[in-house]
Amino acid sequence: MQSYQESINLRMLAASNYFVDPQMPRVGLGNMLLVWARAILFAEMNGIPVLSPNWSEIRIGPWLRGERTKRFYGNLFTNRGYYSRLKYYSKKLIYQENKFYNPPLVKSEQWYLGEGNKHTRIIFNKMPPWNDYFQDLKEHQPFIKNSLIEIIRPSLLTYIYQQPSPFIGIHIRMGDYQESKSGDDFAVQRLTRTPILWFVRVLESVRDIAGYNLPATIFSDGYPHELKDILNLPNVSLSSSKCTLSDLMLLSRSHLIVASSHSSFSAWASYLGQCPTIWYLERSHLYEPIFLESLRDEVFEGGYDPEVTKPPEILKQNIKKIVKSTN
Repeated sequence: MQSYQESINLRMLAASNYFVDPQMPRVGLGNMLLVWARAILFAEMNGIPVLSPNWSEIRIGPWLRGERTKRFYGNLFTNRGYYSRLKYYSKKLIYQENKFYNPPLVKSEQWYLGEGNKHTRIIFNKMPPWNDYFQDLKEHQPFIKNSLIEIIRPSLLTYIYQQPSPFIGIHIRMGDYQESKSGDDFAVQRLTRTPILWFVRVLESVRDIAGYNLPATIFSDGYPHELKDILNLPNVSLSSSKCTLSDLMLLSRSHLIVASSHSSFSAWASYLGQCPTIWYLERSHLYEPIFLESLRDEVFEGGYDPEVTKPPEILKQNIKKIVKSTN
């Protein structure tokens, strides 16, 4: 005998009037992808078409603040596999509509499907908790990653795959993040920049473990003069990739990532790449892990500051493995 949930899923598979609607918040790419990922995963679980997301809203803030990147993403993605919004809204003129917001991603009886001929739009527009960005997504990483790759514009995807994978990828978040001030609580003030000198210390420590100056690539929305303390180190270069999305995908292909705390962009690169990831020390007790526990037994993910602690053994093993694979 079918369970209640199984019967719901079968009804949804057979229905043509249920739609998942990822409504992109007016934020950066990393945060937008968190909403998108939950929407497409829910749709996959329940066999529902997804309305084409709107990636193309223009944000005035980055222009007013003089940021190097302007956060326009409309030219980065295709609508491959999505249901046309224009087609949906033409149907909406005929049918009434039900709306449900942010249902749980697990198969659940906690949300109600409308009856009759009404269209039902299941809307995802809510960010996950800031201390657990990939809540419910960890075990679905292959599906989420493949789904993202499938919607990247072919010319941009070709460019990404033509670039070499960075040895050390360092993401330094600037933008609207502020320099920390004396007395600031980094753990609470989440729009605070991770100190540049911490990135310098970590890079030097990684190179000490490796035994030579492994090449490092900086991915940042900051200007070169803001990054001079680390760019002046030997064998360090600033990424010249075409846009924010190619930066994200290239950073995810790094052998090792040094991340900006509080940044969903860094978190996405780590999630997609499943590679060793070093965070500012606070991350080790503020945030839930991004990797599944089985992966964390083999791949380092956590906080490390050479001024405070010795390098964890698993991190040393990961770095030595990188050196061995690149020789």
